[in-house]
Amino acid sequence: MIGREAPIAELRRAAGLYTDVFESPAPLVIIYGGASTGKSVAVSQVLRTHPSPHSLVDCTALYSAKEFYREALSQVHDGASGSKVEDVTVIETHSGKERVNESSKQSKDAANCSSLNFLGFFKALDKWMAHIRAKDDTKSRRVLYLALDHVDKLLERGLGALLSCICTINEQIAYLNMFEDSPPWEICVLLSTRGISMDFDRLVMPFFPAYVHFPPYKPEELADILIEQLGMKEANDMFRTWLIHLHGLLPPASDGDWLQFRAAVVHLLPDFRDLFLRRVQDSEVSKMKNKIERYLASFNPQETDVRFLSSSGGQRRKKRRLLAIYLNLRVEAEAGSSAYIDESRSSETREETFTHLAILVRMQLFQRTTAPHVLDNIKFRCLADARFVQETARYLSFPLDAYLNRAT
Repeated sequence: MIGREAPIAELRRAAGLYTDVFESPAPLVIIYGGASTGKSVAVSQVLRTHPSPHSLVDCTALYSAKEFYREALSQVHDGASGSKVEDVTVIETHSGKERVNESSKQSKDAANCSSLNFLGFFKALDKWMAHIRAKDDTKSRRVLYLALDHVDKLLERGLGALLSCICTINEQIAYLNMFEDSPPWEICVLLSTRGISMDFDRLVMPFFPAYVHFPPYKPEELADILIEQLGMKEANDMFRTWLIHLHGLLPPASDGDWLQFRAAVVHLLPDFRDLFLRRVQDSEVSKMKNKIERYLASFNPQETDVRFLSSSGGQRRKKRRLLAIYLNLRVEAEAGSSAYIDESRSSETREETFTHLAILVRMQLFQRTTAPHVLDNIKFRCLADARFVQETARYLSFPLDAYLNRAT
């Protein structure tokens, strides 16, 4: 999984999910993180690659404790059935009658799951683990992993007592085997949740849980994921740069779910293919280069503007350059002033303010490049006084003095 190496390694360490060595796991592990951070997929992948028996229950559609007990035992029963089929295939010692009796017994046990409570659930688990341990020649200590995904849904539905009962299974095992050197099996409970509320923290704190955090994906990690999901490896570098740039432009989701960003990328993907991946003719390339050159020309440094206005001839070229400066100032001011403008101020007031600001800049630039007698013309006079515009620039954090005086 891209970008989840560190959380998965921490999950393996806390839960003892190593394939080469046995390490006693923590009795309770809390996996928490925002929406779409890979918690569910990581837990499922780690449990599938580990030889120990496990049950992964999604609590989204659970509304009672009986439904949870039935779902958990059903998954354990399916795992046990699979292992029995493998044993029959390899050893071939069971007779047909025994197989029929065994299957009828299993179906009867499954039918009795409708009236389950915690005591019946624990007895069924203990009986099943004893059967698994009896088949193991090494008689080693066995671990059952019981994972619950979206446990915050259980708390919302008033099933906090169910979580308390599940967390006490190890105590029940120790009580039943108090005269043994060590319990024959233990359980590791994995609880996956988006957030840790005060009620949830108060509920699990007496059991001394281990915590594993799945942080949000970074823009670079999201880019790598989307490149793989959308099959854009042919435009790897270009598409990755575009994704990172687009991630900085779009507002983040309220719940931190990056799937909304993925939906926006899918919506814009045809435009990306048309603009960046389609073949263009040489004439179109020349036109696009000229357009880019004209666009970049409006962002020259201030000292370049001063040299241009003081050396080039013709008022028409100077007016074009001043118009580019004027439009550039308006675009930058309107794009960067949203955080400083009060909501009560309208867009028309901002436009009028920046118009006065740009007129003052044009006035002072004309004073530097034009003869004094030309400035007597009424069309070159500013519509607002200098004090008003300077205070406005200071309020909007606009570097007016730096723009006008850096080159002189």
